[in-house]
Parts: sequence; C-alpha cells; structure tokens
Amino acid sequence: MIDGVLSSQEALMGLNPNDIVSINILKDASDPLNLCNRSNNGVIIIKTKNGLSKRELRNHQRKERRAAKKLAKA
Repeated sequence: MIDGVLSSQEALMGLNPNDIVSINILKDASDPLNLCNRSNNGVIIIKTKNGLSKRELRNHQRKERRAAKKLAKA
C-alpha cells in the first residue's frame, strides 16, 4: 500500500527511495487495519513525500535538515 492506495509490485519498484518517508509492516490479520482479503500474509504501508500534506512535508524536511546538521558536526 503506497500513500493509502493498494499498489502493485511494479509501483513499488518504481518508487524513488529518496521520496519514502516511512515504511510500516503489519504482519498478521489480527492487526486493526483490515484492508482486504489479500492482506492475509501482512501488509507493507509506505508513505511518500508526495502523499504528505504541505504541513507534514515541511515538518519532515525540517527533521531531515536537523539530522544532516548533527551528522555534519560529528
């Protein structure tokens, strides 16, 4: 699932790794998110920068800049 949309493996392969904000893995059907009958083996939920609101994107970019500054100091 990419940005809330059930997606194919081809869509996953076409993602730019730099656009990925977070990846969550739901391993079993007992998870509260019941997507469809295809999720019996689990679900991978990927959130990308394109799927973020403007506010969420600004917050994410701010966090990236802070992390880059910390690395530069080290």
